[in-house]
Formats: sequence, structure tokens, C-alpha cells
Amino acid sequence: MQKTLLIDGVKFNLWIPSDEEKEFQPIVKEHSKDVFGKESVYLDVPLRLKSETGLGSEPDGFVIDPLKNELYVVEVELSRHDVYKHINDQLTRFINGLDSATTRSNIVEALFDEINEDKSLQAFFEESIPENLHRWLSKLLNKPLTIVVIIEEKTQKVLEACRILMKSWDTKILEFQTFKREDAPTVHAHLFEPLYDQIIRPTLFEQPKEPLIPEKLEISRSKPKAGDSVEIELRSPSERKFALFNLNENTRSFFPPYKIDFVLETDLGSIKSRVTSAPGTTQVGDVLAGSRIQGGLVPWFKKHTEVNVGTKVRFECIEPLKKYKLIIV
Repeated sequence: MQKTLLIDGVKFNLWIPSDEEKEFQPIVKEHSKDVFGKESVYLDVPLRLKSETGLGSEPDGFVIDPLKNELYVVEVELSRHDVYKHINDQLTRFINGLDSATTRSNIVEALFDEINEDKSLQAFFEESIPENLHRWLSKLLNKPLTIVVIIEEKTQKVLEACRILMKSWDTKILEFQTFKREDAPTVHAHLFEPLYDQIIRPTLFEQPKEPLIPEKLEISRSKPKAGDSVEIELRSPSERKFALFNLNENTRSFFPPYKIDFVLETDLGSIKSRVTSAPGTTQVGDVLAGSRIQGGLVPWFKKHTEVNVGTKVRFECIEPLKKYKLIIV
């Protein structure tokens, strides 16, 4: 029976792709951020997931979410395929392949190379993760991975064929339907259930017209006092490479809210810097957002060639949330 979606009096009729690779996969990739989250990245890396005996299969793509530290193995399917000979067999081969340490290592290398071949992707991950990319990917692959099957119709046969596999491995079956506008077939509407929850971070204000300055902020946390200090140890080569200091949950609250400028007193004089690195929708002034200190530090790092992985620096509070002294320990 034909399904019709009615939107403000305009009819959209259900469209079933006939070619999985040429018609369905491009749509899924185009809307991957709507499915997996705005900060996720879809990578269609050609990589066969082999078991220890050499049997395996190639998924249609991988999705990485650096904010949630999640990696998804994606398979795009059509329900008209034989559910046992094709879909069930594919998933079984994925699961056996992912159990192989060699395969996991190959995934790390393939994703690392794919990201580094694209300057915009490289910059995105440098901004989004607090450590060396290769090390971070290796940690990610040591966690349980999620297999996501995206299909145009989640039939009872599909669910039945995958039921046992879903109990043995974190496997999600996502129905992704496409509707074409009746009087304009190139206009599409899609119906699906996203795999992420919208998270609203607590902020100091709603829809600011201009960035707040420290004097206007009402901080709902204990401020550092003049004379207080924290020490930070450099743990990644990227900190020196990109002239920044990574923060963690123990040091973040010592510094001003997200993208609020503050002054660092150094042996080179005063440096204006700020806390950065947060999702693009984050508002200036969010007291929880940001995971690194960056801005104005390039000359300081160039002078102090001795500062590298393992070096400790101390930040002493001179004026709370406004001015600090930067010292090499």
C-alpha cells in the first residue's frame, strides 16, 4: 500500500530506492548529521572487516562522534534483500571481524589516514579532541562499537533475522524513509528516528546580542581567589604544535567562561587568551564549555623550546577570571 505524507496540504509520496549503492547510500551520507548528531563525521572508508580466519565483509561507512566518543559501523540495506543470506550474513561477518585485534588496528590506520588527507577534517578533530588523534582513535577502537543498519523499511522479517545478533552485539536497526513531493519529485522529505538526544547545555544567558564581558557575568560557581594556582602538564604534541593548553574537569573552572578574554602575564609581557574548543552552537559565556586555552600563545611557545610533552606549567590567579601569571614549573 502506497504511503503518503501530507505537509501543509502538500502531498509527498513514499519512494523506495531501487539501487542501494547509487540511490540510497548517498542520501544516508547527506543526512548523516541529522541521524547521528551535528558534530558527527561520516567516512566512507573502503575497509574489509576480516575475522581471524580471513572471512569478512566491507561496511558502507563509519561515523565518528568526537563529543560522545562514539564510533559507529554503518551498513545501508534494502529490505527486499534476503534477510538471512544477505543482511544477517553481513552483520555476522562484521561482528566476527570486529573481534579481531588486527582488524581494529586496521580501522584505526584507515580512519587516521582518511582524516589527515582532508585539511578541514584534520582541523575539526584537532579542535574537538584533547589529545593525539592516533592515540584517541586507538582508545575509541578499544571500546565496544555500535553497528547501525539503515534500511528503508524495518520489517518483521528484518527484526527477526537480526534478533540474536542484536543480543550479542550493540546493533541498531534504523528505518529511514524518503518521500517525494507529488508535484515536484526533486523535493524530498525524510522520516526517521535520530540516534542522538538533543543536549541543552546550561548557559548564563539566552540568545545574547553581544558577548558578555566578565564584569557582567553572574558566575554560578566558586571563583578562584587571588593567589590560587593550578598546574597543567602537557600530554600531547598537539599542544606545542598548535600553541595551546588542554584543560580537564579539575582545571576548567579555574578559568573564565567560554570565549571570554583574559590576560596571561608572562616573561614576554601580557598575552590575551581565552578558553576555546566547544561545539559550534555553544554560546559565548557558557561556564562549562571549552576544553583548552588557546590564542596569543604562539610567540610564547616559540621562545620556550623546552616546553613539550611532560612539561608542567603553573597558572597563578592575579585577578579572578581576568588575569593570571603563566610560569614554567
